[in-house]
Amino acid sequence: MKNLLRLLAILCFLLYSTTALAAGTVTEEKTFASDTLKVVTLSWACDAQAATLTDYLISWDLANFMHGWYVVMVVTDPGATAPTDDYDLTIVDRNSVDIMGGALANRDTANSEQAVPIVSTAYSPRPVIDRLTLTMSGNAVNAATGAVVIYLSK
Repeated sequence: MKNLLRLLAILCFLLYSTTALAAGTVTEEKTFASDTLKVVTLSWACDAQAATLTDYLISWDLANFMHGWYVVMVVTDPGATAPTDDYDLTIVDRNSVDIMGGALANRDTANSEQAVPIVSTAYSPRPVIDRLTLTMSGNAVNAATGAVVIYLSK
């Protein structure tokens, strides 16, 4: 019994440590723009000391909201504390495939930009069938902020 309690204590410590070391934050918002259009906003803030954003696995609630819909466009919006110019974002599925096909690379620091999914070499809506993960790279600005707005259609 003591060994089980020790094991549980160690597991709790490891889980807490992993969470405490996570860099940056993401908040989710979902809205119905119409019967045939949904909007998902992922607002992000990089870590204040490391300028990083930990890969963000969207919640089950948001995944269920998106399931069976198609990503038709994504807008990126740098925040008041803009990230490094030409920072890169990806939105990957459970197979680590970027559902935007690289279209969110080299984002601007001053302007909002829009992109449509690229499947192989063609622009095409991308179905959502599982949870997605937002990733960021190429940023060196501490506490950089921004948003990723995902438009979904039936």
